[in-house]
Amino acid sequence: MKLPVAIQSITSALPARRVHNDDVLFDAVRPNLPGSWWEFWGIQSRPFMDRQRESAVSMAAAACRAALDLAQLEAAEIDLILVNLSSPLIPEAEGRRMFPRLSEQLRQTLRADHAVGWDVEMECLTFMLLLQLAAGFVRSGKYRRVLICSVETMSEILDFGSKDSTTFGDGAAAAVLTASDIGGDLLAASWGSDAEFYDVATVRWREPVLGGPESVYFTLAPDGRQRMMNFVPKTVPTVVQSALSQAGLGARDIAQFIFHQPGRVLIESWANGVGRACGSIEGRYPITLRDNGCLVSVAIPSTLVHALQQGLIKPGDHVLLGGLGTGWCYGAQVWRWGNTAFGSVATAAPAL
Repeated sequence: MKLPVAIQSITSALPARRVHNDDVLFDAVRPNLPGSWWEFWGIQSRPFMDRQRESAVSMAAAACRAALDLAQLEAAEIDLILVNLSSPLIPEAEGRRMFPRLSEQLRQTLRADHAVGWDVEMECLTFMLLLQLAAGFVRSGKYRRVLICSVETMSEILDFGSKDSTTFGDGAAAAVLTASDIGGDLLAASWGSDAEFYDVATVRWREPVLGGPESVYFTLAPDGRQRMMNFVPKTVPTVVQSALSQAGLGARDIAQFIFHQPGRVLIESWANGVGRACGSIEGRYPITLRDNGCLVSVAIPSTLVHALQQGLIKPGDHVLLGGLGTGWCYGAQVWRWGNTAFGSVATAAPAL
């Protein structure tokens, strides 16, 4: 008999600092923004960490501690920690590093002495992948309690001379998964990938110029928006339809569709595609871009927490998570929602 797995708790942790579209950070690029730029992305502000007080580790730790508290567990009771950070750079007291990644540092910070720590990366869809991996380990009996965490510090690698810098935000999210005694379970999942358009959105290395610093930066291809509209709207409805079919459910059976948040037009194209294939989902896909921007791997869990806080999801409901990430990978999961504890916290804290 397949062991049911529940999300015991879930939290989002966003910086208090808000950067609005008229912020001086965007002064250099604002004159070059197309007239439809804000309409396409649907963003008015985004959270950026305060580098004097916050770091990837402090934001991740804030989210994880809140998730542990809600699950009524101590860090020492966790068997496995799965972590991702899309940025290739991790600041330290003296400079920055690329490796090792965050899992061991976070494990030590939390004092999860008995846990194994692993780093996993699939950009925007990593939180969903962490859920999938955690559920598999719990089902197998290999690990009883798994803590997962996504943290994003995109503000550290944005080129503020590029219009693409306007779309991202910083933050963290965490969840605890256990064998279910609260009624939840992962019912179905569908995944796919296609590298044909891998060069549309990339993080690149900038060589030093005239003695300037080396750096990495995110960039969208000059025709990126147009090319994305050629394939992005098609992929997510395909895996959503597959996951629903595996679960023996229709669109009408899903309380909320929690999509990745890359842009308002893209999210609505997914909703319309799912509607054509599976039935209308109008009014059942929250959009959190306006105040958060694109939070990369944190977008799905933070939107899920938002829906829970708004009372849109209740125990016993069916919930679908779906989206895609650069590369390009795409996926969908169907969960039966249990009596999951949830919450959000501020990340402001001394950098660790």
